[in-house]
Amino acid sequence: MIILKIILGITYFLIIPELLGLLITKFKKEKNNVFLNLIVGYIIQFASFELIYVPMYFTKMSFQVVLYTWSTFLLILSIISLITNRKRFKKIMKETVEMIKNAPKMLTTIFCLFLALQTAVPMLYRQKIDPDDAFYLATINTTIETNSLFEYNAYDGSQYTQMPLRYSLSGLQIYFATLSQILKIHPAILIHTIWPSIIIPLEFMLYGFIGKRLFNNNKEKTMYFLIFLSIIYMFGAFSVYTNFSFFAYRSWQGKALIGNLVLPMIWLCYFYCTENNKWMDWLVLFCSMITACFVTEMGVFLAPFALGILAILDAIQNKKIKNLFQFGSCCLPQLIIGILYLIGV
Repeated sequence: MIILKIILGITYFLIIPELLGLLITKFKKEKNNVFLNLIVGYIIQFASFELIYVPMYFTKMSFQVVLYTWSTFLLILSIISLITNRKRFKKIMKETVEMIKNAPKMLTTIFCLFLALQTAVPMLYRQKIDPDDAFYLATINTTIETNSLFEYNAYDGSQYTQMPLRYSLSGLQIYFATLSQILKIHPAILIHTIWPSIIIPLEFMLYGFIGKRLFNNNKEKTMYFLIFLSIIYMFGAFSVYTNFSFFAYRSWQGKALIGNLVLPMIWLCYFYCTENNKWMDWLVLFCSMITACFVTEMGVFLAPFALGILAILDAIQNKKIKNLFQFGSCCLPQLIIGILYLIGV
């Protein structure tokens, strides 16, 4: 049973996101970068869940319908990716080995030690039992036990008289309930122990690509950047309200993901869109904006605000008004979700 759970975990946390990322990155210059594939794959995974979940929530579908629909959707995309990218796997492995060989060994070793420490502490040593879990973790359990989507109040079990739109339009908790059912792991173990070991390395992969853009692909400077960032994060959790504390000890919460994953991803997409201006870069940005709605209701205004600042700076720097409309169109998910919030469907 344990071996089966490990296989399922590797499949859902590594293989499927990698295959999803391959569908998009095959059109990019860095198409064989295993880390970029993984990051893009997770963004597609999150965005696809939100797109499937929200309509089903409003049509009062059961949790099981969401579970099977999304799982089938991922399976179909993974099979398509496996077939269309089968000739790339050998080249990806070869380039990955070359990338590891050419990395600054001492700096990479130091960073990997820091990363292992940052992942192990919240996962094994310091489990943060947050008061918000009284709602978030309870929501996951309520979803599974009642086979419903935000029909019952997680605090007292009473049935909602109206839709709790503040929480229900963000599908993160339903996503965790889905993973819990697929992997057959209790939600508390999933979000407190397993999830930090997945999301923290993924976030540092993302920071690595941002570092490459900031330092013109200089590998040593990028590693110094990641090491410096690791040190800041390790010693920045001096309060439960700092971004560093959310990064390490509340990694399963939407407000942690919006600040540590989604907004940096929007920044990286901004680099790609302004440098290459290719449709797949805009697609990833659009999926990142959907992901902002997926993780928390704050993503409805924080993500457009961040993207808007970047878009205005780009228009001023490059004197291109055209990109403003393209950036604006990527905010369509926030517009739709925002309207639903305001009208209180």
